[in-house]
Amino acid sequence: MYKIKTMNKITKHGLDIFAKEKYQISDTEENYNISKVKLPKKYWMPFLYYGVGIKDTPPVDGKLSFASDLHFTMRRKISYTNGYGGGFGILYNNGIEKTLKENFKKNNSSPDSEYVANQLNNFSPEVHTNWSMYFGKIIFDIQLGVYLHNALDRIFFNRWLLEIELTERVSFFGGLKSRFGIADYIHIGVVYNLSKK
Repeated sequence: MYKIKTMNKITKHGLDIFAKEKYQISDTEENYNISKVKLPKKYWMPFLYYGVGIKDTPPVDGKLSFASDLHFTMRRKISYTNGYGGGFGILYNNGIEKTLKENFKKNNSSPDSEYVANQLNNFSPEVHTNWSMYFGKIIFDIQLGVYLHNALDRIFFNRWLLEIELTERVSFFGGLKSRFGIADYIHIGVVYNLSKK
């Protein structure tokens, strides 16, 4: 009976050592307790962006144009460092109306023709998709968008945004808006996290 109990203890001890060596389990429970490991949040998170910038490519009347950008984006993490998403928004650029007026003058030499201004031409609604890279409190966000309407008949655009998290709700961003490799303007702004915490 004593030999059988001894063999059972030896066998159990051997299995414990085998398990620890194979799965690299330490002696302390805290080191292999999965419940204490923080996993990336894989649910959708909503964000509201607002940015402003100065556009000078090119100034039609020799003056710089004011541009602003309001858009909504949903993001979802797929790992600790990457995420994806998409959204919609509206861009404003008071240089669009100036450009339309200048083009009208060039194409219409008749003195009777008169350009009819429409400030709604300065607004361009859009939809976009994005890819995000996370570096702690810093996020690099690349967005590819399509204009639903643009008075200059432009179709695609990009946003290259660098975000710095200030609080759990508010972040600061700076970035570049471009189209087909041509820089439109640099803009800065704030991001507000709309998710319920």
